[in-house]
This record gives sequence, structure tokens and C-alpha cells, in this order.
Amino acid sequence: MKQFSLVKAGAAALFAALLAQSVPCLELSLGARLGLNVSGILGDTSTTMAPGFGANGEVFASEWINQSFGLQEEIGFSARGAGWKDPDAKGDANTKYPNAFTYLDIPVLAKWRFVQRENLRPVLYGGFTVGFPLAASLIYQGANQDMMSFINPVDLGLTAGLSFDIKRGNLLIPIDIRYTWGATNFLNNSKADYPEQLHHSVFSISAGLGWILDVGKKKE
Repeated sequence: MKQFSLVKAGAAALFAALLAQSVPCLELSLGARLGLNVSGILGDTSTTMAPGFGANGEVFASEWINQSFGLQEEIGFSARGAGWKDPDAKGDANTKYPNAFTYLDIPVLAKWRFVQRENLRPVLYGGFTVGFPLAASLIYQGANQDMMSFINPVDLGLTAGLSFDIKRGNLLIPIDIRYTWGATNFLNNSKADYPEQLHHSVFSISAGLGWILDVGKKKE
């Protein structure tokens, strides 16, 4: 519990610092989203993988520096995982090993608005995501096993996606589609006794609600 509290405190401090750095802007919006993950595990594995499904949710702060370029910082949770099995096994249910992970994610993204419309704003973005594991488990031979001690404490991912921001006055409805590739090995090889490199692969879709603060207009 102490480690979890430290992670939460550090993540909150980073999010606040990023927001404070980016307040001088043309337009600032704050909001939250919920959605679905379809995830897998990539890397050196001889097993057959099946995709995993989980939820995602985050709060965000978005700043447009000018009409075309902006930044976005987020903090939230992401449930991911996959199911794997021995390809040589013959129909035994105990040879199928579902695993599940929950991460506290902090994406920092650069955004490009390539169509200038008032009420519908397509946005391309890309950046990095820092993830901190909150839970990790594996069902092995019918038993649920805690895997937290075998997972590295930090996971770095590269994120890219497309967002459709629907604007109604100061109300913002973001619809977001993204992919995050785990750029680092999430498995602690020294403790797991498993030398392979494993990486998260997460496709996400989400929608939410935000509020636009026209800070640029207030300065005029």
C-alpha cells in the first residue's frame, strides 16, 4: 500500500507540473474519458496469443498553443493483458493462461489540428506514455497468481492516435482512437526466471466530456 501511495503522489505531482507549465495558451480544456482496450503481448514467445479486453479511463488537460499545434497531458488507468497457451497442448483447459495487468498511465502528447472547423475538429497526435503497474495476475493451472513481483516498476510506451473533438459552445465531446506500443520490456527477467523480452500492445477507443476555457480571449 505504501508503494501504491507513492506512485499516486508522484503521478499527481507530475500531472500538476505539466499543467502549470502549459497554462499560457490560446485555449485550455479539461475533461475525462472512458473506453475499451483491446490488448496483446509482443516479443520473444513461442506461445499462441489471444487478445485481452479491458477498460480505460483518464482525466486530461489540453492546451492549444496556436490554431494548429497543441499539447495534451493525461492521467488514468488502463486494464490490459492477453491469453496464451502452449501450441503443442491438446485441448486441456489448464494449458490456457490468461493474464491481466492494470496500469496507472501518464501520456504526454503533441497534437496537430489539420482541419480548421468550428464544431468538429479532427486531431492527430503522438507522444509517450509512462505506466506504473497497479496489479498483475496470471491464471496458471486453474489458480490465480499475483505477478506484481515479476513486473518492472515502470513501463514506457509510444502512443499515436486520432481524435474527433465535437464542440458545442464551451462543451467538448472527444472521441479518441489510439495505439500504444510498449517500447520497454515489462517483465523483470531477473525475478521471473524467463529471459524473453515482452512488450504491451494496446489499441484503445474512448469517449468523454470536457469543458473549454477560452484563456486566450480573456487576455485580449
